[in-house]
Amino acid sequence: MPTLNKTKAASKTRSASSKDEQCSPNKVQNSVPLEVPLEVLDKLQKSIEGIGKKVHRLESLETDLKEIKTSIEDPDSGFAQALKYVSEQAESDSDELYYVKSENAQLRRELDLLRATVINMDRRIKHMDSEITDLRSRSMRDNILIHNLDYVPGERLEQLVPRLLREHLNVNDVRFVRIHRNSVRGTINSRPVTITGKLVDPGKKDQILQAQKVKKQGARLPFFITAQEPASVVEERKRLYQITDSLKSQNINAKVEKNRITMPNGGKYEEPIPKLEISDALQLDVSQVESLDNIEVVYTQPTKSKGSEIFATGRKVSTMSEVSELYKKVNVDPNSVASDHRILVYRFKDSDGKIQESYCDDGEHGAGRRLLQYMRVNKIVNVGVVITRWSGGIHLGPYRFKIMEEHIQDIANLLDEK
Repeated sequence: MPTLNKTKAASKTRSASSKDEQCSPNKVQNSVPLEVPLEVLDKLQKSIEGIGKKVHRLESLETDLKEIKTSIEDPDSGFAQALKYVSEQAESDSDELYYVKSENAQLRRELDLLRATVINMDRRIKHMDSEITDLRSRSMRDNILIHNLDYVPGERLEQLVPRLLREHLNVNDVRFVRIHRNSVRGTINSRPVTITGKLVDPGKKDQILQAQKVKKQGARLPFFITAQEPASVVEERKRLYQITDSLKSQNINAKVEKNRITMPNGGKYEEPIPKLEISDALQLDVSQVESLDNIEVVYTQPTKSKGSEIFATGRKVSTMSEVSELYKKVNVDPNSVASDHRILVYRFKDSDGKIQESYCDDGEHGAGRRLLQYMRVNKIVNVGVVITRWSGGIHLGPYRFKIMEEHIQDIANLLDEK
């Protein structure tokens, strides 16, 4: 044990000696002094100044936060009042939004109901028009029309016409319930006014028409007789015959039966562009209507005459689809839908080089047929046009067709310029 204590004492003596050497003044003086560049000192000084500024800003921010907290906690401060107003306004806006949504839902229901009502009314009107046409046809079934019969001074038609029928057609015992000219002489043109006669014996009607058909092959008659029918029926039959003529030129032997075209296989001819009713336009969805808005068309300046107004909408077409788009675009336009007639007429050459052409009068009897003929004569092709007309209550007579033809030509010219 004494030996161990001596060893520890010696170790302590060496350690103390070592520390004295490290702390000796002579040792410090003999070491190399540390030199710091000025640039580093400048950067260090600027960093210290920046930290000081940030600390100052933090202290200022802390002060501002304390003031804001005090303002918020003070119920009489303007800030608190403003927060209270915003909260109340938000609650009020929420209530108003709820009522607006409720009213919007109610308006949508009413709009859907109104749309359904209009669709139903349009279909009913179409059905009523059909019934009225049928009733008019029934009331006219015993009637004949006598055209181009010259005036005779002091004429008594109930005696004159039976005598002429007997002399020229060998049809005897013809009597009329009533017979008259359809208007005053010379009110329209110099041609004799047509005569309408209702036969006592309905069977005489076919006998007269057949005798005239035979007689016309050999001699000229001083009159021309037709069965009386509603104008819509006459024009529709003319349109159907035009279609069958076109089909026959394609070696398709179709025929007209009553108010339809029968194909060789016995099936019904389907219209490539069916008449678009208001009920059909109302059932187009939003995306369909928006796509129609993107279709580029040209318009003519309206022509006004005696209260009537006529203008045209057109586009270049080369397919039935493009014609249908044009027709739909006009029929979904509220301004055009309010018009009396929207007459479609088109003529284009398809991918096979065949001419496709047709029309829809929309109640303006004779317009489509005449406008299509105008396009043929003037070699207008690859053009679709919808003539829109508002009637003014004063009849324009054949002059309205001339106005429409001018608009057809204007559309063709505008499309050529594009």
